[in-house]
Amino acid sequence: MTSKDNFKEICDLTTKVLGLPKNHLLVKNRKVEYMMPRAVACMISRLENCTKHSIMSKVLGFNRATIYYYEKEHHKRFKFWAAYRKAFNKVYLEYKNSESDKKTFIRSASIYNHLINNGVKESDRPDLSILIKSGNVSTEIKSCYFECSAQLKKIKFAMKEYKYELKLIDLNEAFTK
Repeated sequence: MTSKDNFKEICDLTTKVLGLPKNHLLVKNRKVEYMMPRAVACMISRLENCTKHSIMSKVLGFNRATIYYYEKEHHKRFKFWAAYRKAFNKVYLEYKNSESDKKTFIRSASIYNHLINNGVKESDRPDLSILIKSGNVSTEIKSCYFECSAQLKKIKFAMKEYKYELKLIDLNEAFTK
C-alpha cells in the first residue's frame, strides 16, 4: 500500500472504532468532536508509518500546519486529556490488532508467484517497474504506462490480506540520467 492508502485505512478505522460517520474526519471544523478523531488518526499514522505531513493534509483537505500542530500537542493531550487518551488507545489497539492479522512473505519468489497467480502480468515493453515489499523481501513487476493502473488494482486486490508497500520506478527516467 502507499502511504496515502495506509492513512485512508487508518482514518476509516478511526471512524469505525469511535462510532463516527464515514467522512467525519474530513469536516472542516475545529470543534472537539471533529478535531480529536482527526488528531488521533494523524498521530497513529505518524507514529506507526511515518506518513508525511503533506500526504495527510491532502487526504484531509487541511494545510500541513494543522498536522504539525496535532503532532506538537499530542504529548500534552495524551498526558492530561482523558477523552483524547481513551480514544487514542482504543484506535491504536484496534490498529495493532488489525496489523498483526495481516500476513507477510518470507521469500521474494512467493510474492511474485502469488501476484502472477492472481492475474498480474509483466509487460513485454516495460516503461516502469512496480516494487512490492512485504516484510523483509521484495519483488518487481515490469509494466507499461498504459497497463499501470489496471496492474495496481490487481496487486491491491491480491495483497489485501498482506502487509505490503508499493513503489513505482520510472525506467525511462533511469536511462535519461
